[in-house]
Amino acid sequence: MALNSGALSIHGAQVVKFTAGAKSELAGLMRVGKVTTYTDTTHFISSDLIGQDDDAFDGWYVSVLQADNAAPEGELRAMSDYASSTGTVTHTAFSAALAAGDWVVLLRPEIAMLGTVATSAATGAPTTTDLLVAYVKQIVNNTYKLAEAADGAGVYPASIASDSLLAKLMGVGDPAVVTGYNNTTDSLEAQRANFDAVIGTLATAAAAGPVTTADLIMAYMKQLINIFQLADPDLDPSVLDDSPFAQLLAVDGDVSAYNDNLHSLQALYNKMVAVQGGSETLESIDDELDAMIDMVSTVDTTTITSIGTEETITALTTTNTTPMWVEGIKLGLENLAAGDMIKFRVFADWDDASIADQINADPPWVFGGVQTPSWAYLPVRKWITYELRIKMNQYAGTAREIYTVLDLGQRGS
Repeated sequence: MALNSGALSIHGAQVVKFTAGAKSELAGLMRVGKVTTYTDTTHFISSDLIGQDDDAFDGWYVSVLQADNAAPEGELRAMSDYASSTGTVTHTAFSAALAAGDWVVLLRPEIAMLGTVATSAATGAPTTTDLLVAYVKQIVNNTYKLAEAADGAGVYPASIASDSLLAKLMGVGDPAVVTGYNNTTDSLEAQRANFDAVIGTLATAAAAGPVTTADLIMAYMKQLINIFQLADPDLDPSVLDDSPFAQLLAVDGDVSAYNDNLHSLQALYNKMVAVQGGSETLESIDDELDAMIDMVSTVDTTTITSIGTEETITALTTTNTTPMWVEGIKLGLENLAAGDMIKFRVFADWDDASIADQINADPPWVFGGVQTPSWAYLPVRKWITYELRIKMNQYAGTAREIYTVLDLGQRGS
């Protein structure tokens, strides 16, 4: 853009030579004027600008086109007032006052918002006054800083604003600050190193034995998989001897001799069913074993209630379809005294409670007076399916207390 013969020319064409239509269109975008007089850095008068409405240039900007290559040439400032009668323009201060003969152009905000090459870079958050070039320069500055050496002498960059996006990524708190950031421990590279140092990698070998302060998480995960994923009847050697798992499986906590075909719960169940016969569950077998133990270990006590009357004791009741072997009955007669007489008969039911077969033939077993030894033994040696009954009759002396104990013994020949 050049100025000659006291008239403004743009790319070699003088404005005064523009057609009337071109001048009208340019007038809607800009007004060019020559400074007549000036007051200070915020005011000047141009007779070329006289005659517009006082509000014609609200929000417009003034740019200095020519000031003899000195300040404020090239500067752009926002206008704040315009006096139509004198052509006086009030604006934000230039770096220096204009002089008579300087050329200015008034620009619509849509054009002025672009700024100029001399526009300074914006700083901080966006405003309603910064120009487009200012924001572009701000972005360039900030982007360039990402690639250049970080400022600050410590382990964090000093220029990052608190609570900014980068501060939110790097620091904690509200507002987020980066003064606590340490690139030797908090950077992505440092975090990856920490991750590998604790978690391990796919190539990490399985741990063995108790936990340590050196094994990684991946090592422990593989150790757990080895413990529970067994491929053959013999336990994997990774099961630690004397561990809770080993104590559950082996009597001495040594699993080297463990074999699931022999020692597993299913193997034990199969063995118990084979011994007893039938298809009872482990629970029913356990109940029956408990009942047998109770019968062997429990002493039944009966006190005679009436002299001369036969009384019945039910010694065993079972609904098991498999017969139970009864070797005999032990009688505790330590309470008998001189003059006492008592007799016993034993009955067994094989089918139901309504039919009872007497085991011992008449005459019944008879005991009298003081007994030495104090225990007597009545042989039974029968398979009992339903019920075993003992009938006793004290027919002389004083009513006494009698003890009975079942002897399940061994299976008879």
